[in-house]
Amino acid sequence: MKIYSFTREGLNLVPFEVEVNFMPGLPQIQIMGQPDQIIKESQLRIKSALQKQGFTFPRAKQILVNLKPSYVKKKSQGLDLAIACAYLYASGQVPVPSDIDEVYIYGELGLDGHVYMPEDFDLLDNYSHKYLMTGFTARPTSQGYFSLNELKDLTEPNYQKSGDNLKAFVRPNTKKIYLSSVMAELLKVIVVGEHSTLLAGPAGSGKSTFAELVPSMLKPPTKEQAFDIAKFSRLFQQKQSWRPIVAPHHTIPKISMVGGGNHLAPGEITRAHNGILLLDELLEFSNPVKESLREPIEKGCVHIARRSRYHKFPSDFLLISTTNLCPCGDMSPGKMGRCRFSLRKCQSYIEKLSGPLLDRFQILAFSYEWSGKKEVYAPDLLPTVLKAQKFISETRKQNKPNSKLNLNELVGQLSIKAKGLFELKEFKSQRRKLATLRVSRTIADLEGSVSVEYEHINQAYKYCEGPFRQIQRIFS
Repeated sequence: MKIYSFTREGLNLVPFEVEVNFMPGLPQIQIMGQPDQIIKESQLRIKSALQKQGFTFPRAKQILVNLKPSYVKKKSQGLDLAIACAYLYASGQVPVPSDIDEVYIYGELGLDGHVYMPEDFDLLDNYSHKYLMTGFTARPTSQGYFSLNELKDLTEPNYQKSGDNLKAFVRPNTKKIYLSSVMAELLKVIVVGEHSTLLAGPAGSGKSTFAELVPSMLKPPTKEQAFDIAKFSRLFQQKQSWRPIVAPHHTIPKISMVGGGNHLAPGEITRAHNGILLLDELLEFSNPVKESLREPIEKGCVHIARRSRYHKFPSDFLLISTTNLCPCGDMSPGKMGRCRFSLRKCQSYIEKLSGPLLDRFQILAFSYEWSGKKEVYAPDLLPTVLKAQKFISETRKQNKPNSKLNLNELVGQLSIKAKGLFELKEFKSQRRKLATLRVSRTIADLEGSVSVEYEHINQAYKYCEGPFRQIQRIFS
């Protein structure tokens, strides 16, 4: 029987074989195969656990542990249990199962022999069909496994089924504030379609307050998303009860935002996976940080290569950004107003936002257009949003958000009249064209319409094309 454990590479746990043999010498454990310092320290833990559980150590023999392949550096939280089990099988103190050709073992050992599930256990994917052993946990897991409470339970492990952790997710309360009708309509479009949005305009016009309303109105995560959220929250040592909201400070370096480093650790955009990445004062972020977001926004993942190692980190998030258009914070398109900075200073500030990055936003909204009227109570919008989300999933049988639909999927939903109008429209780029179709699909969903009509295209054009042309005319 072959015994396997796992080493950590990025966000993956990669299997490797654990071999045990005996040679004359002092009774100690010798681990070969490039173990890291944590694995080397496990020798005394394993010896203590074996003795506390009533097992014996060989006399005048040293235990040789070989981690194959030997050319790969090993970094593991759960190798303790695998080495202990391999030793017990090899020494004959525990009978080898006759009906199993290979077993995958991943667990931590206490000094008293208790077995614990490692924090990164949920990084294991597609191992539900394997004979997988680890410690018991009360929390739901994404796949079934055989559990051990103590090392002496090795002969009779208990099978634990995969669970459902959706009950742990609770929708946060919506802020009890009033919005203007313009803000309310925009908010519904953003949360129903999950469209990336840039909110630009004068300081104090409500951009940040508006952005903070988005999380409470998003649809609940699916079962798969819930396990991903729980998995990444444990990796980042945080507890999530809803879809994550990540709001890094504008001084964040690129490697912390995207991920990387010597051990290829994930960054903030991966922590925001299946949730929201909120970038307040977008233009204050460094150019390398801003430009590094292009690939994740488009593809929902980021590819990183370091020292001949390559890894893909998931980063499918809803991007909500806010910004002023001038250092003074008061400038708006067509309304220069009074400013203590020179025109060149203002122009250089807005130039921090590159065209390619701006084009990745599906919606651009100017907060100076929002009136101060208290027309709509924010919590009252939730029933309308939930109804539209239900319409998308149940009536139209669509699982992914409208912001992820491709051109072919969208064009087929246009009515004949809408197709004619759409062909006459002028767009700055193909992305603006696709964004308009995606947003028009969301507007149709809010109205309960299966097909996208003429009016939906017109309204979406005001969100996805007009403001982008306006921002180009600021200094013309």
